Amino acid sequence: MSRRSPKPGYAAGNILNMLVHLGTDLTGYDFSGLSVWQAYLQESELQKVRLDDSDLARSVFVQPFGMVLAIAFSPDGNSF
Repeated sequence: MSRRSPKPGYAAGNILNMLVHLGTDLTGYDFSGLSVWQAYLQESELQKVRLDDSDLARSVFVQPFGMVLAIAFSPDGNSF
C-alpha cells in the first residue's frame, strides 16, 4: 500500500468547521489523508478522530497533541 500526499483544498476543513458549528459528536470520524485547511478546533473534543497523514498546517488547536506512546517502524516503508 502506498501513501499519497493530501490534495490541496479547503473542502475537508470547511466540512469539519460546519460539523463543529452544528455541535456534531466527532468521535470516530476519519479525516486521514485529507487537507484539513483552516479548521478551527479550539473548543472541540477530538477523541478517536483520525487525522493521520492529514495536512493540518493551517488549522488551529487548543493545545499540542498528547505524548507519543508507540511508534511502528517498517524497514521497507510498505508495512503499517
